[in-house]
Amino acid sequence: MAGKTTAKSEFRRALAQFPTGVTVITTRDRQGSPVGMTVSSFNTVSQNPPLVLWSIDNTALSLDTFTQAEYFVVNVLARDQSDVANQFARRSEDKFTDTDYSNGGITACPVLKGTAACLECKTWSVYDGGDHQIIVGEVLKYSYSDQTTPLVFSQSGYAVPVRHPTTPQTQTDFVSSDGFLDNYLLYLLRATHILYSADLYRLLFEECGVNPEEWRVMTILFDYRKISVEGIAAMTSRPLEECRDTLDAMQTAGYLTVDESSIVRPTDQGLELAERLIDTATQHEKTLTGSLDEAQLIALKDSLKGMLGLFRHLVSIA
Repeated sequence: MAGKTTAKSEFRRALAQFPTGVTVITTRDRQGSPVGMTVSSFNTVSQNPPLVLWSIDNTALSLDTFTQAEYFVVNVLARDQSDVANQFARRSEDKFTDTDYSNGGITACPVLKGTAACLECKTWSVYDGGDHQIIVGEVLKYSYSDQTTPLVFSQSGYAVPVRHPTTPQTQTDFVSSDGFLDNYLLYLLRATHILYSADLYRLLFEECGVNPEEWRVMTILFDYRKISVEGIAAMTSRPLEECRDTLDAMQTAGYLTVDESSIVRPTDQGLELAERLIDTATQHEKTLTGSLDEAQLIALKDSLKGMLGLFRHLVSIA
């Protein structure tokens, strides 16, 4: 898509091709108040001694607090905590409002509830790293849950890690056993989604010059015509900063406007693009489902809608 992008945002997009976990780093300031921020730069350094690292922007409001703190906690977020990630990514003083947390047993730093893992650390050293400070910590205590799927940041958006479906390289490699996986719903849905979306995204880029993030934005605007930046970030499962980068480029290209109240609207040019995208996706669907008649296709979609509604209900009461 033609649009003005900065070298910084392009570099960030390149780095986003490397999937990482999503964490919230927490500590306490000198007054004992909780401080936290969302971080995807977390990584391991050493197993003996157990060392980890993360980096903080030199312009961060909490820079001095974290670089001078004796202890900090790495909270590895779970798959259903993208809202927590966005909450702690904001530049505000009330990030812990309505946040469920306890105090660490060793560090007394905030430990968020419902995470995939938690590492309580003592600051080992702080290094200068260009426009960031690199903080290394020694892990004093940790906990994790094998039953919790972690949240992932990949290709400028939040994602959920799944096992890669084994796909035979040639038809002769495949011998149907009609076994468990051949009839297991989760495997069938996941494998179908991966193969379907990969072919669709390739086609959308070739036909319209649009990447997956831009495709999602334009289809949302086609349906809603007016929505907030935060609403788009939530519907596309993306961090606010990454979402704003995409919207800035699309606004420069003339496909949408973002007003002073952060309300996004499509332009006439944007609606024309959305219609092209929808036509392309519709034709792609017809190609892939060509062996089904209209009644079968409607039945398939109705079944999936029913399943989705059921699963949402079960999650809401869990």
